[in-house]
Amino acid sequence: MQANVASLEALASVVPRSAHVVLLSTAYATGHGRGDPTAVDSYRNTYEWSKAAAERLVGEIFDHAVVVRFPIVVGRRSDGHIGHLSGLMKLFKPLVSGLVPAIVGRREAFLDIVCVDDVATHVADLATADGRSPRLQVLGHGAIAPTVGDAFDTVFESIDAWRIRIGIPPMVRPPIVSPDRWDRFHLPLARRCLSPVQLLLVDMLSEYRPYLCMTRPFDVDVQMDDPLGSLRRSVDWWATTNPRAAGVIAQPWVAVQPTTSAVEPDS
Repeated sequence: MQANVASLEALASVVPRSAHVVLLSTAYATGHGRGDPTAVDSYRNTYEWSKAAAERLVGEIFDHAVVVRFPIVVGRRSDGHIGHLSGLMKLFKPLVSGLVPAIVGRREAFLDIVCVDDVATHVADLATADGRSPRLQVLGHGAIAPTVGDAFDTVFESIDAWRIRIGIPPMVRPPIVSPDRWDRFHLPLARRCLSPVQLLLVDMLSEYRPYLCMTRPFDVDVQMDDPLGSLRRSVDWWATTNPRAAGVIAQPWVAVQPTTSAVEPDS
């Protein structure tokens, strides 16, 4: 609320209603696509809910507002450079280091990604346009977006190519595990056997799970191209600029044995 709604309300006090406003939103602001659009449980998390609330609010307080939705952002199209690691790119380091025991998702699900400079160029064009633009524009690849399996295969292959170039063995690749299998078998075992630090990481990674299980593509208004090429260049840029993280030799996960008292209680 503070970041996505209150900031917009504050803007209304210093910007006239007639101003041309471009609001950056997320392709996931549609939530589950069912139920009351103002209810928190209609969305996967409160981030999506607050973005949807901001979209409704901007139309109420500005006459010429344009909402731009875009999916997961990776680096610059030309060389993969990005100033702030977020979303999928935050996973590169834990993937290489072996801190990710498994990727919980569906290999066949869609994972739409866009280049940071493509988004910036489109936003700049909208901000400087003389005429009226459609109120809502969605950027992405839609039905031709890569699958989760193809995207992570590209990440692993790109990291391995960089490691081989500098003489380091390929990384240990975590498997992609379906949510049903993870919940039924892996998670109960993890709760029993893993350390508190490992369990904390497992819980943090669960935030990505909804976005790795989306079997319906976005309806896009602005069609992008070459998603896997963009991802490959982003991975290579990350590895080149973070050689210590990209070159880690992963250690296997070790289960923690339950501790018992040395003195058994009286029966």
